[in-house]
Amino acid sequence: MVKEKVSKKKIIALKIYFDRARMYLGYINFFLLNVVLLNSFENPQYQQFVKEYQYFVIPVLFVIYALLLVFVGYLDTKLGFRSEEMRNNAMMNPVLTELLDTVKRIEKQTEDNATASARKPK
Repeated sequence: MVKEKVSKKKIIALKIYFDRARMYLGYINFFLLNVVLLNSFENPQYQQFVKEYQYFVIPVLFVIYALLLVFVGYLDTKLGFRSEEMRNNAMMNPVLTELLDTVKRIEKQTEDNATASARKPK
């Protein structure tokens, strides 16, 4: 039984490491996708311009894209989509749901005890 828990913990740790690495790989993928996008335009003047100034154009466009994405993330947070999404995800977490139920039971018990002690004559 103990070995089962240890192996389960190891598998979960490996999954977390994998997910973190996948996030960083997504950054590299994002950069390469933008380079491919720049090279895919069929306008010869545009292609010539990009080839001549590629060491300037590619980093500048990457920074512009990154700033645009940060702005979209800021709007997402400011409009409350992120907090609502996190709240919904948290409510589907069985451990957190059990914890919230326990807190609600304790609050109810505390209120009941306070009400009962207020009714007792002194």
